[in-house]
Amino acid sequence: MYYEEREFDGVLCWRDDPHGPWNEYSKKELSFKVKNSQKENRKLEMIIKEGLGPEDLKRDF
Repeated sequence: MYYEEREFDGVLCWRDDPHGPWNEYSKKELSFKVKNSQKENRKLEMIIKEGLGPEDLKRDF
């Protein structure tokens, strides 16, 4: 499976074919990406704070 992201003039785009067209993310898709990134950051902060190991990356906090 192929997937690539790139920024063009400040706009994040994606494509799922190496020769396919670039597609702009919608506002809804970008909001979803931000929320997931924030969740992952909180999880990593907890792991660092608690001194947990790599196996804890799979846990849901």
